[in-house]
Amino acid sequence: DVGITTSGRDSLARALASVRAQSLKPACTYVVDDSAGHSAVAAMVEEGEVVIPTRGRAGGAVARETGLRAGSADYVAYLDDDDWWEPDKLERQLQTHVETVADVSFAAVYFHERGGRVRRLPRLPPPDAQGLPSYLLTRSRLRHGDGYLQTSGIVITRATAGAVPWRALPKHQDWDYVFRLIEAGARFAYCPAPLSHVQQGSVSSISEVRDWDASLQWLDGHRHRLTRRAIGDLVAAQVLRSALASRDATGVRRAVRELRTNRPQAAAL
Repeated sequence: DVGITTSGRDSLARALASVRAQSLKPACTYVVDDSAGHSAVAAMVEEGEVVIPTRGRAGGAVARETGLRAGSADYVAYLDDDDWWEPDKLERQLQTHVETVADVSFAAVYFHERGGRVRRLPRLPPPDAQGLPSYLLTRSRLRHGDGYLQTSGIVITRATAGAVPWRALPKHQDWDYVFRLIEAGARFAYCPAPLSHVQQGSVSSISEVRDWDASLQWLDGHRHRLTRRAIGDLVAAQVLRSALASRDATGVRRAVRELRTNRPQAAAL
């Protein structure tokens, strides 16, 4: 099954087209419509694609869980409405599952920056599952770090997805989900071929929300999994940046206090 969450953006048409073009056709495509009004989404779907409306603006976590409950296939592939896939995405990633007996797989991506530049991420292959959290958060370069993992690159077994639900959070939902999958003992596999296209900074993207306090609260729940370097990089690149952008003196002080004991890399600063 393919689960697409949408807020009614025009880019949904591109996402759907990339699913229809797959060399391995999904059992079903569920479009979870989280927009305030549902007419725009209804006009984009074709026969055989199921639209499931939420109450509107319920958030990505609720929308993904809604789509998960509607399906029945052994595997679930997530896709955000502003992203799109290569034609062999599902075929190659499911082959990775078969070869490695993984519960969760993720693939490299083509990352489309605001200025039009396209880069391949991650720069370095991931470590084992226990090393993934710090790998994802360290920031050795100005444009992302060496690691990268995003929702539209994830394929997961239905059994694993059912055991570890998405949490509705104001920030860092992808990281939170991956960290809790690791804690639950999920087996991870990585496909080095770039199979998804990710658009930076789309309108209404949760990653663009400036909320230093939400980032700190999320960090407090996961810092035991992270190296001091990873904590410092997250605080510099997320917490301090958000506090400075909103001119919040309290947030700046909290960030500086964290950075005294968790020294970030220069790129993160």
